[in-house]
Amino acid sequence: MSVVVTSREPLRIREVTAAVGLAQSTVSGIVERLVQAGMLVRSDDPSDARASRLAPSPPVRTFLEKRMPQLKLSPLLGALRAGGKRDAEAILAAITRLDELLAANQS
Repeated sequence: MSVVVTSREPLRIREVTAAVGLAQSTVSGIVERLVQAGMLVRSDDPSDARASRLAPSPPVRTFLEKRMPQLKLSPLLGALRAGGKRDAEAILAAITRLDELLAANQS
């Protein structure tokens, strides 16, 4: 269901179904449990009265925007702190070179 939480706009259930590759009945059941748990919110679709749109609930959105980046960086920061100056210089050189290669590849 990461498609719902990474989308900037609320999604229709058929968009979620297509993204996850499961049957609509399966996705509907999962979505209903996530709505009941307060992790997703369902809203009316203004362009189709029969459809609804799904989005992360405000607490989930806050977690994703504020806490998740810290959790992703934590192992990396710990590893970088464990290395010495020589490791830091080697990593910086490698990242600098990677940046150069990416820039050259975009041209």
